[in-house]
Amino acid sequence: VYALTAVARQGTSKIDLSASDKVVFASDAVPHEWRMLAIEEKSGRILWDRVLHEATPRAARHAKGSYANATPATNGKYIVAALGSEVVVGLDRDGKILWKHDLGVTNPKDALDPSSSPVIFENLVVVQCDFRKDGY
Repeated sequence: VYALTAVARQGTSKIDLSASDKVVFASDAVPHEWRMLAIEEKSGRILWDRVLHEATPRAARHAKGSYANATPATNGKYIVAALGSEVVVGLDRDGKILWKHDLGVTNPKDALDPSSSPVIFENLVVVQCDFRKDGY
């Protein structure tokens, strides 16, 4: 089983839940680590834990989500993780990072951090970057 997480390396999130009828943004513009863990299905033992990306998040996130909302994809040989507005990362089954592609961001004020999971099709990785403006 492959799981993603994004953890603030310092500071805490500031969340205003008083606006319950609106989208609630979390403010945690502090350095984060995006990590992937490989977990043995039967025992729950962690096989490996890798830092995939380190940065201060480019876009806001919803207070009920995280910066690691997307599910990693695998074709049995490779694993691909889309890390919101940050990067797409390809790994082998041992957790070795094979490549990274910066997704860029259109305008951090236009959208929440996207949480679309990647799809592997033959030798392509498809990621939906669904922004309000300039999505791709």
